[in-house]
Parts: sequence; structure tokens; C-alpha cells
Amino acid sequence: MPARAERMARRSDFDQYTPCCSGETYDVVIYCGIIDILQDYDISKKLEHAYKSLQVDPSSISAVDPKLY
Repeated sequence: MPARAERMARRSDFDQYTPCCSGETYDVVIYCGIIDILQDYDISKKLEHAYKSLQVDPSSISAVDPKLY
């Protein structure tokens, strides 16, 4: 999801955030994920994870054991 961001700064933990620098804005990309709490992590998800982990890095697969959350 494309977005624009402005740099903010604060002097200490007790100060409010204030615009920093010259009001520059930056193009950013925001990633948002949804955890499906209604999906059971059953044998089909375990097999999906095992199959996909043979192809790519296992830590990048979305079908993971709920304990990892």
C-alpha cells in the first residue's frame, strides 16, 4: 500500500512529536497482514508448510504453527 510519511522528532520521552527538518515527505510502502484466528492449524497446514519449506526459506512462509505468534 503506497503512502507518504513526514519525519517527526521529539526531544525526550515526555515531549510531543513535532515536525522535523524542512517538512520533507518520503514515499513509503506499508505492509499489513491479517492473522486468521478461525483457521485450524491441522495436518493440511502442516503439510503446506513442509511442502513450501522445500522451495523457499521456512521463516518466510505464512502457514506456520500458531505458537510462533
